[in-house]
Amino acid sequence: MQGQSAVVCLALCACLAACGASHTSASHTTSTTTATASAPSSASHAGLQPYLIHGNEEPGYAVQRPLEYYKTAAGYAASEQDPADAQRLTSDGFQQALVENTGGGNGISYVLQFATVSDAAREQSFQFQTDSDSQGGLPFRFSVSGVRNADGFGARPVEGQGDANALFREGRCLLLVGDLSAPHPKSYEAAVIAGVQAIYARTGAHRGACSG
Repeated sequence: MQGQSAVVCLALCACLAACGASHTSASHTTSTTTATASAPSSASHAGLQPYLIHGNEEPGYAVQRPLEYYKTAAGYAASEQDPADAQRLTSDGFQQALVENTGGGNGISYVLQFATVSDAAREQSFQFQTDSDSQGGLPFRFSVSGVRNADGFGARPVEGQGDANALFREGRCLLLVGDLSAPHPKSYEAAVIAGVQAIYARTGAHRGACSG
């Protein structure tokens, strides 16, 4: 989740998606569960799963199972290929994470739960600043209608993959939906927006695991 796992690194996107790097954004998805992930307990699964993409909510990016569940900051940081970040996450109130890959490894949906609403807001600011500052290619920003705290950002394809990502908060949770431009170079940004709106429509007006 530091600079080396920034959102866009166009020359390396395809390799990262294939080889299983970090979950920070669409350009760093994995197609298999990592060694540090555990099977979600029934309670954690039921509590956090509504905050992930379901079914066909992202057109062209079907959900994949199993989910990846992280109950410690150390486990999640290791999955991000940044073990040193565990201390920061712990001090920032990290509690648990649930990660879902989509689109055959070309997309990502995750929810990170923190102790407080302010912890989640701080993490959103950190991730957005870190990732957007490290973008290559042709970076762009976008909004998500109806989700006022969403930060949409990505890169247009140049000589490789592009990607689109949206960070947003619900209570004490930080969520991300992200897609690589392959295999849908004309609709990957729209797919992210549709996914965020679907999650927010399902959870935004209801109390749940992320309620502050």
